This record gives sequence, structure tokens and C-alpha cells, in this order.
Amino acid sequence: DHLSGTVKATQLSLTQQDLTLQNLQPLVIVAHDGSYTIQSFHLSSAKGQVEITGENIRPESLNLQILADSDLKLAQIFIPVLEEMSGLVHIRSSVSGRWDKPQLVGAMNIRNGYFKIKNFPHPFEKMKIDTTFSQSRILFNEITGTLGGGSLSGEGSMQILGTENIPLLLRFKVRHATLNVPDKVRTRGDADLTLTGHWFPFTLAGTYRIDSTQFEMEFNSGKSNRDIKQNYYLPQVVKQKIIDPLNFDLQLIFEKPIQIKNSLLEAQATGQLTLKGSPTTPLLSGKITSLKGSRLFFKDKPFDISSGSILFQNPNEINPDLFISAQSRVDEYDISLLIQGTALDPSLHLSSQPPLNENDIVSLLALGITSSKLATVDSKEQQTQTANEVFAAAFQSTGLTQKVQSATGFNVQLSNSFDTTRNISVPKFTISRKLNSKTNASVSFPVTGDQKTPEGRIQYNLSDSFSLNGSYETKKFDQSTISLDNRESPSILGLDLEFKREFR
Repeated sequence: DHLSGTVKATQLSLTQQDLTLQNLQPLVIVAHDGSYTIQSFHLSSAKGQVEITGENIRPESLNLQILADSDLKLAQIFIPVLEEMSGLVHIRSSVSGRWDKPQLVGAMNIRNGYFKIKNFPHPFEKMKIDTTFSQSRILFNEITGTLGGGSLSGEGSMQILGTENIPLLLRFKVRHATLNVPDKVRTRGDADLTLTGHWFPFTLAGTYRIDSTQFEMEFNSGKSNRDIKQNYYLPQVVKQKIIDPLNFDLQLIFEKPIQIKNSLLEAQATGQLTLKGSPTTPLLSGKITSLKGSRLFFKDKPFDISSGSILFQNPNEINPDLFISAQSRVDEYDISLLIQGTALDPSLHLSSQPPLNENDIVSLLALGITSSKLATVDSKEQQTQTANEVFAAAFQSTGLTQKVQSATGFNVQLSNSFDTTRNISVPKFTISRKLNSKTNASVSFPVTGDQKTPEGRIQYNLSDSFSLNGSYETKKFDQSTISLDNRESPSILGLDLEFKREFR
């Protein structure tokens, strides 16, 4: 409390990335009986400067003048919740009051700001922030910029009441933004948001009106690591562990159907959801219900969903409760599939008309033949059969189909179809794509054997019950069994009118 003396620094620099501020003349601080006078504190570079002056400074009674024209990069070390920040900052301010509850008078302006919050995928870019300091209150008069490719505007205020006590209220409008929160849930829309709290984590709340949604997340992928590594050199006051800078509390309003595409579903749905949690561990709550035209994939076979709901209510992870009823036709069998339980531990029940036991149904879906018919295949054919099954299973385990669909929009499946001429199951590639809301097209061809002839199909839905189905197939015969005058491989064109009606 009664310290006296002089501190002189002949060389001092502050460096962050490619920016360095340093003194051009000695920095001098004089202490007298517990009070301090800054006689010279001036750091500069070709891109800016920071100057601090003051007289009779004590911890309980500050008396500082701050002038700064520099890049925000230099302040990043003091804000650990930011992964990156930059931009031009201009500060003119006087500081009085206690060190832990300062009183400020002046202004701060930021131009072309860039702020990347830890664990949040989208940076705040091209930020313009105009503030004024009025004692313990900081007024954000104007905030503009971009977020997720959309426009952002806002205003608000913050008070400095003490250590870890800075009440914050900011209001934002976001328009035409494209966001990816949680990961692989891509949305586009408008949001009206508030950022509130007294210290980290602050709460980002409000309403997000969504024009389009692409849900590619797997339902069992909601776990993540919450640890943030802190810089060893941070000051102790900001070095305390901050798990996440934000908590979400967002109401999601879907203006158009949700598009779901993952390894389980290719569906459209509607409903209401709430996004809570943090950027590291976002959580969904609410319920969505499938719409007509939705499909489920089981053993690489598409099933038409007659009714389906996904209920998000787990408070710890994204692991929704599923209830899905779906149907498919394989050969002369109508197969029904019922899924109940959680996404991590679902319960499946299969039934068919004409009736088959579940083992026969699974064999029919996986291999294109029932297990009872498979038992009649001789040992040599069984070896070929087993090799084909292993090949198909190995391909599906690579996850390549999901990567191709995500990158190109084409759905690539490898499944088994039964070759009645050779009495074995043969792997078959099927490439399909939904051309528009009413038209689906696919091309299939076997990947083993000698008869690698393609089959093309296109379906046009006239209504919910009627559809036109066109097909193209080339038959290739063993040349040893046909005459020289009949070597051509005939092409077969087909056009069917299909009527489908569900009876309950």
C-alpha cells in the first residue's frame, strides 16, 4: 500500500499472429506511496497504436485515459471463449472507479469484425459495432454483420457490476441465414433472438422460422466431448474453466416440411422442435410426424411409411423414441415392418402376406430368397452364394453409400437379387434418385457373373393412389445355347399403371 519507485521498460512488445505492437521510447511508471502515475505507455506499429496515461492511480480509484486504434487480434488472449477474432477497433475512453467495477466514459467502434465462438460452427463476419460507455453501462447502439450467409442486426446493453457479474441483453434479427446446428442438420430461415445472462454461459433464446431443413444426422450421433483446452498463459481471472460460452433455448418453427435423409430414413416430416443445450452438446426436444411419400430402409430395401413419429425427449443426448410402420413388396410377398423404441435400441417386428416366419422374411429381404428355398441350393452354388453375401455386406459396412448420397444426391445401394436361372443370390448395384416431387428413377445391374445387363425403372406418381411405372431391360443369353442367326440381345420395354390403396 506504500510502494514507491520507478519502473522503466526499454523494450516491450505485444504480438498476436502477424501483428506486433511495440514501444518506440521507454515505458515509465512511477509509484509514490501506493499510487501510480503512467508517464509513458505507448505501443505502436504501422497498423495501429495503443496509448494509456493516468495519474494518482490506485486499485480502489482508477484514473486512466485509453486511446487505441488497432486490430482486435491483440485482445484475443483475454477472451478464451473466442476461437478467433479480428477487425479494426477504435477506442477513446476514460476509466475511473474500482478495478473490479470500473466506470467508463467514451466510445468504441469496430469495423469489419470477425468473431468465431468456440464450438459454434458459424463465424460472425463483416461486423460493425458502435458502442458508447456511460459509467457502468455499455450501450450497443448498432450491431450489423452476417451470420451463415444471412444478414444480422441488433442492439442492446451490458453493465459491469463486478467480477463475473456483467448483465447482458442483446437483441438480434437474423434474415436468410443457412445454419448447421446441430451438425448435419442444415436449415435456412429467419430468427429473432436475445442473448442474456450475467456470465458464461450466456443464453441464446428466441424463435427460428425455418424455410428449408435438410436433416442428415444419424439419430445416435448426439454425443460429444465438452472439454475446452485453456491457454496456460491466460490471466487467472479468465483462466477458469468455461465449458461452453452459449446455451441454446430456441423454438424451431418449420414453414415447410423437414427433409430427412440418413441411413434409416428418406422422409418428409412436420412438427415442432426446441433446440437446447450448448454448441458442444446440442439437444432436441419435441415431436415430428412423417408425411406421405416417406421411406424407410431395412436390409437395403425401401419401405413405404404409412405412419411414423419421432419423439425427442432424452435430456442427455439425441436419442429419440421411434414409432414407424412401413410396408414393402418383394416378389409375391407384402412385408410389414414395425419399429418401436429408441434410436439406439430399437425393437423391430416383421410380418408378411402370404405369411412367413421372421427368419424367412429377413432372408427374403437380404438375399432375395427365403431360407427354406435357400436350403435346396447345392454346395458349389452355396459357396458362390456365401461369397456374394460377404461382398455385399463388406460394401455396406464401408459407409460409401452415405458419402455418395451426401455429395451427389444419388442413392447407391448394393443388395442381393435371386437369379432363378442359376439358383443363387447375386449382388446388384442400384443407383436411384428422386428427380422431383412426383418422379423417381433407378438403374440396376449385377456386379458378378457373366450377365451384367442393366435394368432401368422410372416411376411417375399421378396421385396418391395411381402411378405410371416404366421399365427397360436387356436380356443377354448364353451364346452357346442360341443359333448364329439369333445373337442379338433383345430389349424389353414395359409400362404399367399401378393402383395402391391402404386399407385400415
